[in-house]
Amino acid sequence: MEAPQFTETQPTQQSPPTQTQNRLQSNPNQICQLLCTTGQYANKTLSITDKPEEDGKIVWYFGRSGDADLQLTSSSRLSNRHFMIWFNLKDNSLWLRDTSTNGTYRNGQRAVKGSNYLLSQGDEISVGNGVPKDVVKFIVVFTDRFNPALSPDTNIKDEGIYKDYIIKTETIGQGAFATVKKCIERSTGNSYAVKIINRRKALSSTGGASALSGAERELSILRKLHHPNIVSLKGFYEDADNYYIIMELVPGGDLMGFVEDFGPVGEEATKVITTQILEGINYVHQLGISHRDLKPDNILIMQDEPILVKITDFGLAKFSDNSTVMKTFCGTLAYLAPEVITGKYGSSQASQANSNYSSLVDIWSLGCLVYVLLTALVPFPGNSHQKMFARIKKGEYQKAPLDSFKISKECQDFLRCCLQVNPEDRFTAAEALKHKWLCEDEPPESSQKPLSLSQSQSQQSRKVDNSQFDSLSRIDEDFMLRPLDSEKNRKTSKQKQNDFKVPKRVVPLPQSQVPVSQPLPMSQPLKRPYQIDPVTNKLDGSTKRVKLEPQQGASGNVSIKKEDLMDDSDDTTLLTLDPIPESLYTKAIPISSVRFAIGRADVCNTAISDDRLSKIHCIFKKDNGTVWLLDMSTNSCKVNKVVLGKGKKRQLLEGDTVYLFDDNINKEFIAFTVRLSEPDLADVSMKTSEIKVLEQSLDDLKLKESLIESM
Repeated sequence: MEAPQFTETQPTQQSPPTQTQNRLQSNPNQICQLLCTTGQYANKTLSITDKPEEDGKIVWYFGRSGDADLQLTSSSRLSNRHFMIWFNLKDNSLWLRDTSTNGTYRNGQRAVKGSNYLLSQGDEISVGNGVPKDVVKFIVVFTDRFNPALSPDTNIKDEGIYKDYIIKTETIGQGAFATVKKCIERSTGNSYAVKIINRRKALSSTGGASALSGAERELSILRKLHHPNIVSLKGFYEDADNYYIIMELVPGGDLMGFVEDFGPVGEEATKVITTQILEGINYVHQLGISHRDLKPDNILIMQDEPILVKITDFGLAKFSDNSTVMKTFCGTLAYLAPEVITGKYGSSQASQANSNYSSLVDIWSLGCLVYVLLTALVPFPGNSHQKMFARIKKGEYQKAPLDSFKISKECQDFLRCCLQVNPEDRFTAAEALKHKWLCEDEPPESSQKPLSLSQSQSQQSRKVDNSQFDSLSRIDEDFMLRPLDSEKNRKTSKQKQNDFKVPKRVVPLPQSQVPVSQPLPMSQPLKRPYQIDPVTNKLDGSTKRVKLEPQQGASGNVSIKKEDLMDDSDDTTLLTLDPIPESLYTKAIPISSVRFAIGRADVCNTAISDDRLSKIHCIFKKDNGTVWLLDMSTNSCKVNKVVLGKGKKRQLLEGDTVYLFDDNINKEFIAFTVRLSEPDLADVSMKTSEIKVLEQSLDDLKLKESLIESM
């Protein structure tokens, strides 16, 4: 089938601009339009002729008051004058200022009351946050004349992607000649990802024609795919400089990044991920398409709980049928099938007439992918490409790590069926979905609730017994996950060029199989003899089994370090965390700092030795009379059984129950009841069920960074 040609000048799936948007661009006096994406109010247009100027400014007020420029009557939690937007006539800049009691948010971050914030194209203004039914959101859409992102000499185009989408400056992916950014659809306010492929860079790079062909191939294939486990195509645009492929936005990063940061994924979570990948692969195989580049980097995490992943990057995919063979050498080296290598490398190439390969290469790559998720190691390591290729061609993958991580016999049999050297001996995607590992009659107790990727990862790491490991310095380097030359992610000459990312927490293989000692009772959680921390990349040198006990200071209370970076102590206690019955941690924790950290690291205000806690697990923060819980953890904090997740935060109310972790498999937890010391720390009229989990702001995230720097 011939590759499609880039001849169209309009998007494949395009929402035509509304008449209002046309009028907005045509009126030179109009500054911007506020698009109400939550639907309670009509869109609001701001124009320099709306009101008389005062001291070089034009001001618009928004709130419940009858004299507001836009009256917001949908909630009593909104102030009479909730926020104001003002236009500076001197430099044509537009500003936001919060004047409310309950807060105004810009791009998910609460504005400091009385401070001014410069508005940019695509910014989101929201009010009523914390109570879902009260939330009102606006997207700011500037006219070309007043768009701060456009320089005065910019050649404004009336057609193309910029007419229908706002492309944010934020970069979420970067390649040799392609950049992935976030974009916002003007007509709906919905967010998408746009892959911007620079024609000049692609053509001038090595294999440039092939690169553009890959982009064409990806577009033609994505147009045909509609599956819940495959990233969907929204539309396509092109101009003289770039191609633009607009796709579904998947916010959770890729699986390789997850393994890189947190180590192996648990078998139960891997089983769910494998099933979802196979559902997507079986779908494309039925359409006569093979992916040809399956690896953890190309599996994106849509959500952590319940687990949902999506396959991306069909740039190497190709249509095939029974009469068509694929002879292209492509895909990341560590995941290549033997028939791909023997068709391209080695003296055996000429003697092997049957070096063609089909969609069964995806099954081999899937086996490698599953192996990496389970162990954070590649199945066919080697000190060189030749050594690695030799192992791949013989099918000699390392079985010892699977035993070390106590991988089930059913899972190991699944891997054996995937990693068959002869493609005819591998099962198809449809057959793989029927394998006994993926089709247990009685699911384990842990699967009765939605399975969390991060929680399963922690349980997997806890399976490895302390007595199995020798000194890191005596580990055979050939058994470790090794960096390879990259074909895709070349960055700078100073950076290592890896074919795959090296996990920061790597569990080495034992030099010899030491008898496994009996574990301690479940009431005594273990701390591993050592681990490479995902935050600091440093070795934790503790070699003793540690029973969980509160750390005591000189006064007998919980040790709170007054000298560390988190010390912003008040004279009075802001709140107290009272342990609930059966919590592993049994001491109350008084919090008198406006920023207070809990975790395993010594720099935390309260350090707790349990490996289910992250080094910096969570931070309690007082901000504008409100107490927030900032989740920085791998295993996710909970408030009243509602999961927050890493990078999220939630306001705390009197009587809330905070779980630092809730280990359902071992039926263990560390949890506290919140006792607020100051009655004005929370709005007593608010109900716990009305509080919303929010994204952390940049200032929130910097709190963790400051702690990491002090470690």
